[in-house]
This record gives sequence, structure tokens and C-alpha cells, in this order.
Amino acid sequence: MVKALRERRGWFASIPAFLLGQFLTFITLGIQTSTANDMDSLLISYGIASKAIFPGIPFIFFTLGAFFINFAALIRINDIHH
Repeated sequence: MVKALRERRGWFASIPAFLLGQFLTFITLGIQTSTANDMDSLLISYGIASKAIFPGIPFIFFTLGAFFINFAALIRINDIHH
């Protein structure tokens, strides 16, 4: 998405489409994190030791990365519009 926005080509070349793509990725990772937490709770309720890695790590990485990308885009908003 960043490459498409930077080169102004492709589906994510406009800022609204780029933000929509980020939002949909955010929702998808949130659903996956919620499902993984539910599965972990289910396994523990049946006495099965869960060896899963913390499921929220991709969600946290995406959130932090999106924050920095959006911050950088806002700083250079005039460059993006040209």
C-alpha cells in the first residue's frame, strides 16, 4: 500500500483508498486476535495447556506501524498531493 501511495499507481494510490485498506487490515487483525483469545480460553477451560504465542503481537505491530506511516504522511501531505 505504501509503494502504491508513493508511486501514485494502483488501487491504493489515493489517500482515502489507502486509509480504507489500513482500516480493513486493522479490523481483520482485530478479529483474528479475538478469535485466538477465544480459542485460548476454550482450551484452558478444558484443561489443555495452551502453548500459543501471544496472539495480539501482529495487531500491536500493525497499530504502531500504521501510526508512524500516517504521521509521516500527514507531515508530507503536500508531497503526496502533487
